[in-house]
Amino acid sequence: MQSAALLEKEVSDLRAENEKKKQKRTRSTRTIVHEGDLSVQEVRELRSEPFEAQVARINNY
Repeated sequence: MQSAALLEKEVSDLRAENEKKKQKRTRSTRTIVHEGDLSVQEVRELRSEPFEAQVARINNY
C-alpha cells in the first residue's frame, strides 16, 4: 500500500517536472534585433508578427 502511494507521488512529481521542461522548450528564445530604441507598442507589434514579417519590416528602416 505504501509503495503504491510512493509510486503515485513519484509519477506526479515526474509529470510536473516534464510539464515544466516542455513549457520551457516551447518558450520563444528569439531576440529582437533593431537599431535604436523601441517603444513598448513597437515591441508588442514585433512580438505578434511572424518572424519573416519582422525581418522585412526591420530591413525597410
